[in-house]
Amino acid sequence: TWPGLSSFFQPGSEIILADTTDDVVAAVCLSDSDVDAIRRRARERVLDEHTSAQRARELDRLLSDALQGLTAGEPLKEAI
Repeated sequence: TWPGLSSFFQPGSEIILADTTDDVVAAVCLSDSDVDAIRRRARERVLDEHTSAQRARELDRLLSDALQGLTAGEPLKEAI
């Protein structure tokens, strides 16, 4: 699996991860209702946290924090 993926989605609840053949078989054997529930939770997470508006707010916060560090006299590398 991709390192850090669990910071975007909760494995088993919002995304199905398969590292082994057994994991793939288990995923394929999930009921339609289980897959639909995972799909709904993943969609909710994306719409809540991974929109362009959310990314813009996060970028704004990071830049503001960096600027505050620069005005406080921190070296550029530490401010970022």
